[in-house]
Amino acid sequence: MSRIERGRVEPGETTDATTLNNTYSDYTQGSALNTSNTRDQAFDIAHFADSGGPIKYAGQAHLGNTSLPTEAGAATTTVSSASSSAPATPHIVQTSAGSATFLNLSSNAWSVTSGDVLRVWWHLNCKPKYDTSTTPWSASGVKGQITFDNVSSGQTTTTDSMHCWVAYLQWEKTSSSLANWQDVPGQDDFLTAIDSQVGSKLADTSSTTVIPAWLVVGNKLSAGGKIGTTGVSQTLGYNAAYGMFAYDVVTNATIYGLRVVIRGLMHPQHDSSGSPYANLLVYDLNTANAQLDYNGGRLNALVMREK
Repeated sequence: MSRIERGRVEPGETTDATTLNNTYSDYTQGSALNTSNTRDQAFDIAHFADSGGPIKYAGQAHLGNTSLPTEAGAATTTVSSASSSAPATPHIVQTSAGSATFLNLSSNAWSVTSGDVLRVWWHLNCKPKYDTSTTPWSASGVKGQITFDNVSSGQTTTTDSMHCWVAYLQWEKTSSSLANWQDVPGQDDFLTAIDSQVGSKLADTSSTTVIPAWLVVGNKLSAGGKIGTTGVSQTLGYNAAYGMFAYDVVTNATIYGLRVVIRGLMHPQHDSSGSPYANLLVYDLNTANAQLDYNGGRLNALVMREK
């Protein structure tokens, strides 16, 4: 590394502007700055005033309804499970009146370039529910069914409790008209045909969050590997579903909006026919009467300079 050698200024010694300026000039060796002559936290934002700092853009938006589930008369939006075929388009997170909620950047779009990093965080207060008189996991052909012998006689069908809703991220990078939303990079739309199933490989779910649909457990009447009743269904209250997405921008783009969408019901499955093998989340269209209520949430996003 560079080494600056200057003698001490002795008492009584005089100086002038040129000598003083030359002393400071000794330090203007930008190409010589490296790990040998700097330490962690040697530089701060003040040293890079012309760069604007590491954050290029930041924004936030409400998702769903603005009320909390604990408020009296809180507004609620409901999603119903698909039962005949996988819907061509997902449910867009919206208010109870049907107005889509998302981060709208149409009037102030974000221009991202290679080397930028897009980071998105979101949460939503959710409550899964179903018609308790027609336990949806008992219908014919439902995935994840488990059959037990009853303690007395006969058999009971219960579930592995692995059914779930999926929520994931989309962006609009075509125009400010917000008419061409697309799944973010690395995110499938859960409409891929796989071994007569419709869903997605887990490797293609870069922004997906899963939300449990129900929880069914045994009870104290179970004994010797046999079950006493149809199992105990645990009521699932409101909980906060969280999602996060980080993306190293590869191709320059303009972002006009970010939103969260929901699909369901899904169930995990293993595909052993392909090469390589794959774990999946696929639609279970045999379940009925399953719903997801949600109140409010928030989406936060920012674009950072990587270098």
